[in-house]
Amino acid sequence: MELKKTVALLFGLVTLAQAQMDFPALGPSVDTAIATAAMPQTPIFIVRATGVYRVTVLARTVTAGTAGQICWNLSWNDGETGSPVNDGICGGTTLVGGGPGTGYLLYAQANTPISFNTVLNGVTGPYSYRMHFRLEQL
Repeated sequence: MELKKTVALLFGLVTLAQAQMDFPALGPSVDTAIATAAMPQTPIFIVRATGVYRVTVLARTVTAGTAGQICWNLSWNDGETGSPVNDGICGGTTLVGGGPGTGYLLYAQANTPISFNTVLNGVTGPYSYRMHFRLEQL
């Protein structure tokens, strides 16, 4: 009888602990206008508090090209190395609705921007795309 009470009590504590877990606060999202050329360095978020963030990025093809790639870079200020630049993620340009996407973990200083730019490599055809971003403070 005591064993059943102990198991029930433990299960209740685990359930309560799971219910009280903190999840990252969803922050703002940014969707660019449809573009047909490379986008220059552009600030997309201003970091409000120093800390760890996740930036989710998706390049979505609106009109498929016939060849080539889209690549993007992120830059931010971590307070130590200046403005690190992500090496960039590249993906194809020939599938409508598709496109490369990923998430970045980064440490950023308060009151500094997170910026991006895109590069189009060998893109042919009537290619157009949009960039989508989401910021979460962890």
